[in-house]
Amino acid sequence: MAADAQSDGDGATPLLTAMVKQDVASGEFYGPCGSEPMLELNSQTKGKPEKVAFTDWEKKAMDQGAQVWADTYAGLGVSFDIASTESKSA
Repeated sequence: MAADAQSDGDGATPLLTAMVKQDVASGEFYGPCGSEPMLELNSQTKGKPEKVAFTDWEKKAMDQGAQVWADTYAGLGVSFDIASTESKSA
């Protein structure tokens, strides 16, 4: 294991925290030292799970997600309608 890495168990704690902590809202992320912005390689690699504090550019990138998918589907000439997929499987 690399010196800047953590054990498998410690690596699972952010996910477990997000799953069982009562005051976690949908869309929130947890990571080691999550309250510190991830500004360089190997930051947020060790520490207790904390709610991730996104930088402005990370927030902007996430806000563009829907448009990226729409542009991808348009460029490929395909469509994906989750509502029709759900009704077929129900």
